[in-house]
Amino acid sequence: MRGSRSVKTAAKETVKKAAATAKKAAEPVVEVKEAVKPVVEETVKTVAEAAEKAVSKAEEVKSEVKKTAEKRTRKTAVKESVYLQYLGKEFNSADIVEAAKKASGEKKITSITVYLKPEENKAYYVVNGDVTGSVEL
Repeated sequence: MRGSRSVKTAAKETVKKAAATAKKAAEPVVEVKEAVKPVVEETVKTVAEAAEKAVSKAEEVKSEVKKTAEKRTRKTAVKESVYLQYLGKEFNSADIVEAAKKASGEKKITSITVYLKPEENKAYYVVNGDVTGSVEL
């Protein structure tokens, strides 16, 4: 039995030594963790500030693009009116196009071409490349 006590005692001493070594090894980890904490916090703060700046800059660019688009739209918007006068009669091109659209019966019109023949008092149309017909002027 004496031999078993010495093994138990040796085992206890080994466990104590291992626990002490583990405790000593854990102390630097805690110290490193505490040392890294301010760096991590500073990095998080810097990233948050950069994100705020990026969002702010994106909003500025968006508003500038919007203003530029509005300016371009205003410059290109021209009111057009075309009238055909023939043998004492006058016809407005917009009215003729609307009449052709209604006469075609198409719900979705992607293109319309109108041919005026005042000598026949008619306007011929082609809608979406395949629907044809005519309207009286």
